[in-house]
Amino acid sequence: MDIKVSVESIDLGDYIDGHRDEDGDYVPGGTLADAIVRQLVDKFSRTDTWKGIGERVQSIRDNEIRVQLAPVIAEALNGPIARTNSYGEKTGQTTTLRELIAAEAKRYLSEPSDSYSRDKTSRLQAEVRKAVAAAFQDEIAAAVKEVRDAVSAELGTNVSEMVSAAMNQALAKR
Repeated sequence: MDIKVSVESIDLGDYIDGHRDEDGDYVPGGTLADAIVRQLVDKFSRTDTWKGIGERVQSIRDNEIRVQLAPVIAEALNGPIARTNSYGEKTGQTTTLRELIAAEAKRYLSEPSDSYSRDKTSRLQAEVRKAVAAAFQDEIAAAVKEVRDAVSAELGTNVSEMVSAAMNQALAKR
């Protein structure tokens, strides 16, 4: 029995119905070009170079997003906006988002670090104190170690000299 299949023309835009593959997974319908791309991606995604390609594509995408968003962000930061009250009604004052962010940061940093404590140290003061204490802690620890090593070295030589002298005196008395 001979079976002959004859295809007159093949077009990458020809539609192929959805079907199940050899594993029983559903493969959605699409054009012949979609099916070819799907098979190529499936084949190449199992290779070592695919990870590098994926990382490169993500890097290009991230860079492109950064380039596209930069002017939008700059315009949003520097463009005038109207201040509103809690109901969203304009109060007539205009400012920039940059000024609002700076004012909010200043307010946040000048608030007490712990509202339940009697110590009314601001958040900024508390962070500066932590940083200074950490820096001094490291410096003091290094200085103490240096002094301890110097004392140990000095005592080590003196102790050995004192033990030798005591031994010599004890031996001389015999």
